[in-house]
Order: sequence, then C-alpha cells, then structure tokens
Amino acid sequence: MFLTEPDHFGYLYHHGGDEVRRYTSPDQRLDAVVYRQETDSLSNDVYYLHIFPEGIKRKTFDAYSAAAVLVSRGPIFIHWTDPFHLQVNAGTATLPYFTNLWAPPSENLPFVEVTLVSNHPVLKPNGSFNY
Repeated sequence: MFLTEPDHFGYLYHHGGDEVRRYTSPDQRLDAVVYRQETDSLSNDVYYLHIFPEGIKRKTFDAYSAAAVLVSRGPIFIHWTDPFHLQVNAGTATLPYFTNLWAPPSENLPFVEVTLVSNHPVLKPNGSFNY
C-alpha cells in the first residue's frame, strides 16, 4: 500500500478516462469499472480497470484514489465468477500493468483475486503462463 502516490505510478490513479463499463459483483458490494482514455490515432486507446465499493461514481473517484488493478493497450472484458474472483480477458492486448490482488479500503469489503484468461498463446486457459 502506498501512503503517497508514487510519480512513476501516477497514471494508475489519475488518468482522466471515460467510464465505458461497470460490472457489480454477485454480492452487490463491489463494482469493477473499466475506463477508456483515448490516445492519438497512431496508438491504441488505453483501458484501466478499477475496483470500487459499489456505487462510487466518477465525481468521487479522486477522493477514493484507488489504483488501477490492470492497464491495457486494448479492450478488456471482465467477469465476476463470485464475490472474491474477477476474470479479465484482454485478448492479445499489451498489459503495461497488472496486479492479481485488490486490497479493500475497509475491513467490511472482501479482497478480490484478479485472474487473466485469454486465448493468447502465452497463457493457458486457467490464466497461468504457458512456459
């Protein structure tokens, strides 16, 4: 946990993207929110995945200051398998940042394990690396 925002991870917090998808966990306590930041025409848009307590909206995003759990250079698709597990499919997109565990801001909320699933040749169907 960072007490202050590190300069080299600043884009994980304040990226200015627009919300494109919001998926509420099966127990209705958390939202997995995908933001898209448009880039110039020569590169792919950047997608950020955040996990928030249910109902947090963009206007309160800065106050909440949750780091992204994933940054993708292409569209991402997400699926809650249960309240503690979130699957992310980024296809063949480049992932500049990924963390497999989201820690809640309060003890009233569960930890969430984030798993990559893809048909990409580097990953097995269960999200583990194909080495």
